[in-house]
Amino acid sequence: MDMEKKIKQELRNRKPSEVVELILDNCRCPKGKIVGLTDEFLNLELLSMADVGLASLDGLPKLPKLRKLELPSNCISRLDALAEKTPALVQLNLRDNKIKDVSTLKPLKKLTMLRSVELLDCEVSALLEYRELVLAFLSQVTYLDGYDTNDKAALSSGSELSADEDGSSDQPENEEDGTEEDDDVESEDGNTEEEGDALDDESDALDDDDIDDDIDDGDDVGDDGDDVGDDDDDVGDDFDAGDDVDDADDLDDDYDDVKEMSPAKKRRKCHDDDSDDSDDSDGDDD
Repeated sequence: MDMEKKIKQELRNRKPSEVVELILDNCRCPKGKIVGLTDEFLNLELLSMADVGLASLDGLPKLPKLRKLELPSNCISRLDALAEKTPALVQLNLRDNKIKDVSTLKPLKKLTMLRSVELLDCEVSALLEYRELVLAFLSQVTYLDGYDTNDKAALSSGSELSADEDGSSDQPENEEDGTEEDDDVESEDGNTEEEGDALDDESDALDDDDIDDDIDDGDDVGDDGDDVGDDDDDVGDDFDAGDDVDDADDLDDDYDDVKEMSPAKKRRKCHDDDSDDSDDSDGDDD
């Protein structure tokens, strides 16, 4: 499928101005030039034309919002059109193209937002100290072939770098995160101490209540002891009352005996009682 037909297929009934990403990989370019792509794609941010047989960038329209351009496995040897047509470019993949030396990269110096370039499998990548030369020549570029000057890897190939990505923002962010974590730990420690104090206060209050309850229990025991003493006195009184009851019972028995006597026995008993009284009287006179 040629490039023009591929573009129509990728539109999917959309207007060119509605397209943000356009993938044209593995289609064919007549005479090695871009065809079918117009400046109507003014909102395009990602354009991929991998292995389409491009020999030049002639025919590339003005794409003011384009940030990522994928052009691997082509035959591109000149980059002049990029400086004028893609001013917002951040990532550029030229892997396996006809880039012979560092001077070929001169048009890229005008792309002030450019942060990542890939040149592996190009002739220039075989130069001695190739990385140092390219990074020094393109001072705005942070990542070459996916790594910076400190061999720190860039984001994954599916992600986009920001225009201000320079690899130096990680440390301050980590420091801020560490500060926030320390604040969180201190806050948790403070909360733990406050909870511990609250528990101690509750424990003291409970202990005081237990002591008061014990004192009240002691008073109850004293009152119970007094009640027991009173009960003992009542028992003693009951015993005394019992003795009086026994004496009354004896008198009742004597009375009943007298009532049951015959008249003769009563007279005899009275006589005996009088004799006893007389004897007692004589005894007293003596």
